[in-house]
Amino acid sequence: MAGTPKSAVILIAVQSGKIIATLTEHPAGYTPPEDAASDSVEHITFHPKRTVAAVSYVANKVCLWDTGLQRLRTTLPHPDGVVKTSWAGDSEHHLVTCCLDGIVRVWDVDQNEIIVEVTGHHDQLLDMKISENLVVTSDDSGFVKVFRIS
Repeated sequence: MAGTPKSAVILIAVQSGKIIATLTEHPAGYTPPEDAASDSVEHITFHPKRTVAAVSYVANKVCLWDTGLQRLRTTLPHPDGVVKTSWAGDSEHHLVTCCLDGIVRVWDVDQNEIIVEVTGHHDQLLDMKISENLVVTSDDSGFVKVFRIS
């Protein structure tokens, strides 16, 4: 999978390098805004067991794409841009999002709801890494924090 600055996600066959599908929320004939970067794909992460990819966007959302059926499953709205996503440890249905509003959110993607919000940063989050039930985050002011999620 590859993301584009115009919010599309391209599904590519690894062995042949051929494009299988272009996935987009927008209807045919959609013209992106002048500031297309505001709708750009920031990060893509695949579910370890399901045929689902979580795609984060600067445009305040995460889209869950069914890569097998090549269709949008759901959109998880956020108050600010989402820079990274990661599936939480052994959980089949928990997705962790790292956002420009400085908040880490844990979503139950089967229920499409936030189950935990972790605060503590005072600047935009730039990155995160998950190890078991620990989330390590870094922000734009250079601070690194470690949070426990369960």
